[in-house]
Order: sequence, then structure tokens, then C-alpha cells
Amino acid sequence: MLPSLPLTAPTRLPDFNAEPIALNDFNIIGKNERPFLRFGDSRKDVDTFLDGPEFNYTTSNFGYYFDDNDYIDEWDISLFDAVGEPEPDFILRTNKGIIPGVSTLSDVLQQYGTFGYWRISRGVVDVEYYYEKHPNGSFHPVFSILSYYELHDEDDLQDLYKISFDIDSESLKVNSIEAKHAPSFWDGLTLM
Repeated sequence: MLPSLPLTAPTRLPDFNAEPIALNDFNIIGKNERPFLRFGDSRKDVDTFLDGPEFNYTTSNFGYYFDDNDYIDEWDISLFDAVGEPEPDFILRTNKGIIPGVSTLSDVLQQYGTFGYWRISRGVVDVEYYYEKHPNGSFHPVFSILSYYELHDEDDLQDLYKISFDIDSESLKVNSIEAKHAPSFWDGLTLM
């Protein structure tokens, strides 16, 4: 079923705009409005927070992964459990308020901008946003991942980040969200 239409005309979003983003926008927020998981947390901090050591811990709709130095460099949350059924009472979201199963493509575009990369395959719209972290800690959008690739060596990717959203092409609702630091995704990156 399609989402209900607003009573007023929607505001047109500018082409190729990027909304501001900070490191805390890569955090996962829980039902108590506090960070559930912070991007870049150490394994020790995560083990303490989640009450026990786990390696690449995964539940049916949430996973996080550590880099070689034991810091979180990737996480994913999904509306669906391991067998493809919607999870009841889904509570995890991005810092910008995007919730799988609730938020729509329009919500993503309003919160992150329209500059992202789009792919449509098998009923899913994949929207990816790439950012470069500058020495002062600010994040700037990467408008051309191909140009970034041409200007940077594969060993020089510590400042590249990605957040992506899989969106159902019929309902336009977010199915899943994934955040990654470049060393965890660069090997599998296909440039068109």
C-alpha cells in the first residue's frame, strides 16, 4: 500500500543538495532517544554497553562490525528479521530520525539531501550517500565517487564514509539502513 498523500502540496527539494551531517549522524538511536550504538566505538565500550563480549554481533534485524583495530566501522538495521518477516515494534533509527518500515524516500531526501547515488534493482531503490571527513571533524558530501576514487589511493581512504538506504519501490518506505567506513566497503565498490 502506498503512503497516504499530504493534504498540502509538498515542498520541492533542490537538485543535488546536501544536508549537513556530523559524526553523530552515523550513530544508531534507540527508543530512549540516546545513542544505542556510536560509530567508531571500541569493542570494549560496546561489550560493556551490551553486557558481554560478542564478535560481529548480529540480531535478526541489527548488526555491527569491527575494523582491524576493534572499532565499529559498519552497522546495519533492517525492518525484516532473518526469514524476511517485518519485526514488530521496531525501535532503532538514525540520528536524523529515519526508521525502517516507517520513514519514506521523501524523509530520506529531506534529511540527507538529493545528491546521493541511486540504483533500482528487483523492487528496491538503493540510495547511497558518500562523505569525506575533514581534519577539523566536519563532513562534506562527495558528489562524485568516481572523481574521489581517481584522486585517492586505495590506502588513503580513512576519511571516506557512506550511509545507504534500501527503499521498497512500491511503498517507498525504508527497508534497511547501512553505515560504513571506507575500509569496510571499498573492496566491494563497483564504479560505473
